[in-house]
Order: sequence, then C-alpha cells, then structure tokens
Amino acid sequence: MDASTLSAERRARPTVDLARAHAQRRQVDEALARLLEVENVAPEHIRNHRLVRQLVSDLVPMQDPASLGYGNWPSG
Repeated sequence: MDASTLSAERRARPTVDLARAHAQRRQVDEALARLLEVENVAPEHIRNHRLVRQLVSDLVPMQDPASLGYGNWPSG
C-alpha cells in the first residue's frame, strides 16, 4: 500500500501508537522522538488529538529533571 495516498492523520497514527508503546516501557526519549516525527507529518494531530495530549501529559512526570535543565539550579 502506498502510504502517501493516506491523510496525514492516518499516516501519523501508527507512529503515535509506537510513541505510546515507548511511554508504557518508560522509554521517554524514544517516545518523544516518535512524537516529533508525528509533528512533522501532522502538526495539527499533535496539538488537537486527545490521545496525544494525554500521552504528552503522561510523559512529563517521567522526564528526567536533569534533562530539562533543572539539574544545574542551586537548591534552596
């Protein structure tokens, strides 16, 4: 099947599912990489799809604070 004939949302859906699988395995970097791929294919899908928004909110607490730049902040 030629995927180029499918809508952007339909092409993005398998990658969203893959991102969810990575998130379930707590592979945050891999999940975020897949979501960035989806954003390139269907940016409106990332912003507006309920499942994607839930996935992003689930990934936030899993993210390593040091990777967000908070690890270098002085305490107190």
